[in-house]
Order: sequence, then C-alpha cells, then structure tokens
Amino acid sequence: MSSGAVEQIISSEKGLASWRKQCRFESRRRCHRVCIIRYRQKYPLTIRKEIKKNCYASFMWLYKHDHQWLECNLPPPTKVKKNNRSKA
Repeated sequence: MSSGAVEQIISSEKGLASWRKQCRFESRRRCHRVCIIRYRQKYPLTIRKEIKKNCYASFMWLYKHDHQWLECNLPPPTKVKKNNRSKA
C-alpha cells in the first residue's frame, strides 16, 4: 500500500485528518519541550540567550506555538548593565 493511498483514506474519514493533525502537533510540542528541559538540566545556570542560541529550532517553535509554557520554563531575564564610560 502506498502512502498516497493511506493519505486518501485518512482524508475520506470524518475527523481522522484533524485527529492526525492534533497528534502531530502534540508530538512536536513534546519533542521541543524535552529539548529545552534537557538543556536546562545539563546547564542549570544558563541564561535565555544561550538557550535560544543552542536550542534555536525548539525555542522558536515553542515561542510561536506554546509561548506560555516557554516563559514559565525559561530562567528569569537578566537585567542589562549599562556601561557608564564616557566617550572620548
């Protein structure tokens, strides 16, 4: 049986395509969450910028699709330190 035939059957059954789409979404979300969690476990003192740099695909996917979870599981943002040196 070819993949085209399977796709046709899935499309013809009511609700099966939307269920499959939801399953794929849940699978991607789980995969990206695990990536961020494992990185944080490996580097507990890391900052947001490093997580974004080293887990870019997962960070951006979660930012777009699961922003609330991402914000809850990232380290708190660090304050920018202003450099008060005078320009010569």
